[in-house]
Amino acid sequence: MKSLLCILFLCAVTVNTLQYTQDTETLRATFKEYSEATYYFMDTEGYAQEFQHIKKEVLDLYNLKDVNTYNDKTFTITYTTDTEEDEDGDDIYVSTITALKLIE
Repeated sequence: MKSLLCILFLCAVTVNTLQYTQDTETLRATFKEYSEATYYFMDTEGYAQEFQHIKKEVLDLYNLKDVNTYNDKTFTITYTTDTEEDEDGDDIYVSTITALKLIE
C-alpha cells in the first residue's frame, strides 16, 4: 500500500512539474524605448514587440531603462510568455526577457 501511495505521489509531482514548463522563444529586434513599465522593440519584419518584464540579471547587464545608451541597438532576445489575468478577469499574454545579446 505504501508503495502504491509513493508511486501516485511521484506521478502527481511529475504532472504538476510538466504543467509549468515554459518554452522560450528567440528573436532579433531593435530596442526603441522603455515606457510605462514596458520595453518596446521593433523586429526585423517591422512589427512592434512588447515585453513587460525583464530578469534582473539581464537588466544588470543591459539597463534598458537608460534609453539613450541602447536606443536603436539590435539584440537577440530570448523570452518566455505567460498568461495572466487582467483587472477585468480576461487572460492576457505577458512576455519576460530572459536573455539578451547585443549584436554589434
